[in-house]
Amino acid sequence: MKKNSLLIVLLLLLIPWALHAEPLDFDVQWPAGTSWQLISTYRQINGNWSAPVTWNFEVSTESDTDIEVKVTSDAVPAAQLFFERDTGQLTRVVWEDRVKGKKLIREVNFQGPAPVYPHFSIIPFYTPLFESDTPASQSTGRLRRQVNGRDLGIEALQQRVLAIDAGEFLSALPDAAGKEWANVDLSNDGFRVTVEKKGSMIFEQYWFPGFPWALYTETGNQKVWLAR
Repeated sequence: MKKNSLLIVLLLLLIPWALHAEPLDFDVQWPAGTSWQLISTYRQINGNWSAPVTWNFEVSTESDTDIEVKVTSDAVPAAQLFFERDTGQLTRVVWEDRVKGKKLIREVNFQGPAPVYPHFSIIPFYTPLFESDTPASQSTGRLRRQVNGRDLGIEALQQRVLAIDAGEFLSALPDAAGKEWANVDLSNDGFRVTVEKKGSMIFEQYWFPGFPWALYTETGNQKVWLAR
């Protein structure tokens, strides 16, 4: 199966020598202990944006088939994300909620291949489709979502991938994220990924080689950037 260039972007951060290799030459490797932080702000009812919230991501375990990433905020266990090792597909998310003072465990299972986005959670686990049958710049994924065993049906999600340079990326950033990345020497072989549903944008991301996650993600109600 040929791999989308996005998969290569995700993998390059884990294999430094691969930065000069040709595309399509890699297997998924995401070693235990790899970590990063995402900073997220949320649109409020009055139209303003919330104070930044920091989310800590860390690869806790890996096997021949799966990779588990733990997500915490303010040192409180928040979620576990489970990815297929070979494809980068997010297949399951488990997180804790508090409802009327009681702890509630939510488990969401995803079947693809397809991009994935949070539907009942503020945790920013927006994940594109890293692998497809063809290396086309546009594809449609069919995402099936089950919440605590309840089947929510299938969504058709369209994904477009465009090559971008560092200047295009920096011009898209809000002020807070721009301060993080304005003086960073980025390569000019990044990607802008747009995921839509029925013609409406679900999320947009910017990926660059050498980093563990999208440098910037934006939705209608959320802005997320990788902490430098």
